[in-house]
Amino acid sequence: MPLPLDKLMHDLATYLRTPLDVVHDVYTLTVPLPGARFQVVSATIRPDHEGHQLIDFVSGVGQVYRGLDPWYLLAMNDKTMFCRVAVVRQMIFVVASQLLDTAQPQEVLIMLREVATTADRLEEQLFARDEN
Repeated sequence: MPLPLDKLMHDLATYLRTPLDVVHDVYTLTVPLPGARFQVVSATIRPDHEGHQLIDFVSGVGQVYRGLDPWYLLAMNDKTMFCRVAVVRQMIFVVASQLLDTAQPQEVLIMLREVATTADRLEEQLFARDEN
């Protein structure tokens, strides 16, 4: 039986000991990372092309800037298991998707941490900051 996103996100927030914010079906939590760092990750549900419900985990990195090497961003996609780097409307994001029907808490936790860690690493490398 699939886990509803609401329960899954509340369980993750409890496990990570972080607050969960829910606005217009967007679940947002601040994922704690090593070294007193953190990264904000949001989750939403959307249908795929066959109507299956997907959970999308998204973390913003920053705005594209002149001189940014697009090949560097593409190369990051080869270093992750679940997530990928995407550019949408001049903004850099780290995104991972999972079928809601088959979502398992441990796998979703690993995915969530990978999104947060990858976005944080990119923030630090590209912008020398920790804002999200």
